[in-house]
Amino acid sequence: MTDSEATLPVQMPDFDELAELASTDPEQFEVLRAQLLEQCVQCAPPAMHRRLRGLVFELDAARQTAASPLASCLDASGRMWQSFDALRVQLNAAVRPEALSEEELASLTPKQFDADVLPFRRSEDLSQAN
Repeated sequence: MTDSEATLPVQMPDFDELAELASTDPEQFEVLRAQLLEQCVQCAPPAMHRRLRGLVFELDAARQTAASPLASCLDASGRMWQSFDALRVQLNAAVRPEALSEEELASLTPKQFDADVLPFRRSEDLSQAN
């Protein structure tokens, strides 16, 4: 067990404790928040660690740019609902694909991208051109 794992709380503090800590000692609240997030990442399968750390990074960046704590909370909540809805569509597609709307079916279809394809010359073609 590493030193950082030894300091992680075993149980999530209740809301009142977190609210008190946030108002009386915001720096310690941020330390605890980071520890709790890291604990969640560590509890996930190792294959998910990188993606979860990326998600934490995205949420932290959104928190820093939000106009207010409430705006940050609404952004995080919206992200969770979008993810939940995408999962709902996937599950419904597996069970009852005929019940999906056209919009839901379109969200399951890989997006097509228009692009100009550039031809690559072989190295011998380049030597002949010079």
